[in-house]
Amino acid sequence: MDFLSKHWLEIIEMLGFIGGVVSLTLASKPSPSEEKESERKYFEYPSGYEFIQKKYTVRLGKIPFFNKISFRKIKLDSFPFFDATFRLFFCGLEQRIPLEQKKDWMTKNEGDHKCIYIKKLKIPFESSFNVVLEILKERTKDYIDQKVDKDITSQIDRNFITITISIRNDWSMTIKDYEVAYPVPNVKGLKILYARKKTEKEEDINLKEQDVTLHLQDMVSNIKKRQNLKLGSISKFILKIYLDIEPGITEIAFRYKK
Repeated sequence: MDFLSKHWLEIIEMLGFIGGVVSLTLASKPSPSEEKESERKYFEYPSGYEFIQKKYTVRLGKIPFFNKISFRKIKLDSFPFFDATFRLFFCGLEQRIPLEQKKDWMTKNEGDHKCIYIKKLKIPFESSFNVVLEILKERTKDYIDQKVDKDITSQIDRNFITITISIRNDWSMTIKDYEVAYPVPNVKGLKILYARKKTEKEEDINLKEQDVTLHLQDMVSNIKKRQNLKLGSISKFILKIYLDIEPGITEIAFRYKK
């Protein structure tokens, strides 16, 4: 074998070795994937937060031992917004364990996206594990109300006035603890008739006792002179109802005496 042939043989062997190392590295690299069906999104109306929850499965590579050795830092996901707070959890069989930012995971701005990177966890795991990412985006009630319309109708039936409030939620997510407020002249015969989601089957919404409240409508300056009055003598109230509004139309009806 001449020198040139030997030289080329060494190059081929070196390339084969490099290719083997690359193949071993790629086969050992962990890969995250989002479980789309487990995503949860909703607004928290009292606080104004937009809540997003995503679940991911992180699968280790196919080569034992190397799949853990090569696990240093992987990109979990990226988002086209920066105005959010992120929280990451290890999802075990019975509980979720909070993961510490900077220690277990990190964020990095890359162009117009915020990227989430997960580091090698000190929590024991085998061939795969799950993590849950929670995203909180600060919103306002005015922002949420941009895509919420209310239509109010009243009907007089003998001695009662029935008020029907139809709420259309044009967001693609539920609004939790949405506040519906309506002034009522008195509390005589006041009764919630129903609250329901307007679908083909008209699903009823169960309101708990704490979901319906009554508030005095008077100004603060009138509170002192109102202190000794009985409830029946007060003629200005605001009825407030709190309930979860899903996308679509929700209807509430109540009545009171004329």
